[in-house]
Amino acid sequence: YGLIASLIGVLAVSGMSAVGMTLSNTYCTVSKYLGGSGECPGSTNSNSSGSSSTGSGGSGSSTENGENGSGTPITTEDDMNKLKDSLSENFDDDYLDSSLGGKNNYYQYKRPAYTKETLSIMNDYNKNNPNDPITHVFGLYDSFTHQPITSWQKASEGLKSDSNGSYVIETGAQNDNSIEVTTQSGHVYTVSGLMNTMTEHLIKGS
Repeated sequence: YGLIASLIGVLAVSGMSAVGMTLSNTYCTVSKYLGGSGECPGSTNSNSSGSSSTGSGGSGSSTENGENGSGTPITTEDDMNKLKDSLSENFDDDYLDSSLGGKNNYYQYKRPAYTKETLSIMNDYNKNNPNDPITHVFGLYDSFTHQPITSWQKASEGLKSDSNGSYVIETGAQNDNSIEVTTQSGHVYTVSGLMNTMTEHLIKGS
């Protein structure tokens, strides 16, 4: 009986340790998404090819999803104007939050539709265009802070979480089934999960 009790005790401790680590990683991941800092135990920022993840855009950077082009978040209207000046194609302000000079606003409980399809389209683009990755995304909002999501990294993480039922992102009042993205070389696209399309915008002045 003593031997059986000790075996049960060892198994119970091992099982609870494993569950505790999983819960710790889950809470840490949620904390990082909400703006926390630091590394989660057992997590990695390397993609399958072994390249490390970074928080800024550019060729060779990657996100936790293993895709290139994380982008630096746009937080001021001045930063947004600089981004617009660098674009070679027309930018649609309907997707851009009003705090950044656009026409869009946070709309509570307006969940993005076709999140898996939308993320798949963008992931496919990044894989097929490694030298011109998506850097910024417009038309998505953080469900907790109600602030616009503008970096590819946070947008892709949010779409992935939402497709798994986490509901961490919402769309703006001006957009339902599509978002706007920009790339490293200055291209602008509208991505629609509903239509399964990624449509390039017209060149400036055309």
